[in-house]
Amino acid sequence: MKPASIALFGLFLLPMAPALAQAPPAWPQAAVCAAHGMVASDEPLASILNWMRLGMEAQAVINAPRFHPQWIPDRVALENSFPAAVEEALRAMGHETSRRGNMGLVNTIRIDARTGQRLGAADHRTNGWAQGY
Repeated sequence: MKPASIALFGLFLLPMAPALAQAPPAWPQAAVCAAHGMVASDEPLASILNWMRLGMEAQAVINAPRFHPQWIPDRVALENSFPAAVEEALRAMGHETSRRGNMGLVNTIRIDARTGQRLGAADHRTNGWAQGY
C-alpha cells in the first residue's frame, strides 16, 4: 500500500503520524511518532495530552492503555489492558465499546526543559526503540 492511499470505506490510511509538541519557551519539547493505519493519528495526540495535561513521564505515556474513538461504526475501541471499570463507565454513558489487542506503535523523544537532556521512550507493544542524544 502506498502512503496516504485510499483504503477500506474510502478512508486515508497514513503509515506514520509524527508530531512535535511545543511549549514555552517556544522550542520543541517532544517528538512523538506513531505508525499503524487508522489509529496512527490518535496516538500522538493522546501521548502529548497525557504528558502535558496529566504530567506523565515519557515511558509512562507510551505504556498507557490506548483507545480509538471510531466514527463508522460509532464505537470506542479499548486495548485489552484498560480496566473493566473504564469500559463500564463508558457504556453507562451510552457509548458502544469493543476490545482489541495492541493499538498502534508509538515512540517518543522528550526534551527536559531545564537541562535540555533528550529522553527516549520506546513502545513495549513491539520491538520499537527511541533514542535521545
